[in-house]
Amino acid sequence: MTTDDRQSATAYQAIREMVRRRELSPGEIVSENSLAKLLGMGRSPVREAVLRLSYEGLFVMLPKRGILVRSMTVKDISEMYEVRSRLETLAAARAATRIGPDALDRLRTIIAQQMDEGSTAEPDAIRLRELDREFHQEIWKAAGNERLRAMLLSLLDAAELDPLWDKIMIVRRWNISVAEHEAIVEALAAADSAQSEAAMLEHNRS
Repeated sequence: MTTDDRQSATAYQAIREMVRRRELSPGEIVSENSLAKLLGMGRSPVREAVLRLSYEGLFVMLPKRGILVRSMTVKDISEMYEVRSRLETLAAARAATRIGPDALDRLRTIIAQQMDEGSTAEPDAIRLRELDREFHQEIWKAAGNERLRAMLLSLLDAAELDPLWDKIMIVRRWNISVAEHEAIVEALAAADSAQSEAAMLEHNRS
């Protein structure tokens, strides 16, 4: 990998993380210059990163205006979940025959942390979102298919652009999510591909 490639990859990861953490908000318009200044980089690697993120659906290029951080429409969300559901059930089925005891322990620890955070008087939406993300990524990793993992990560990043994600999907239904996560882990621990797939499908549908 050349120096330019490394800088572009660094810019891509940094900008995607800024979007995910709401440091760049849906509906906000930014410029290559402002992003380059924030990252302390030249415009070339930032431009390449922005084009890649635009291709993935996180940005919309506005001629002579800048870069729009995309907001999710109802249609966008519906399409995203349709695709994610198909891919993630595949990941769960693969993980069931590959996951090890250490990964299962990590999944159970994440569930316990979800329960602790969700049961507080004022749950931290960002913390709950991070825990949900960790849970799913652990399963994608166990599936043993890097291309599948990358596609699911891109879909998850897109889902988090939904302004109601934290309020509805994370905070209000954390207890439902925990119960569904427990069912998924139970199926994975039993090395039951069909049940793991079914439990993940139910989680995505709900």
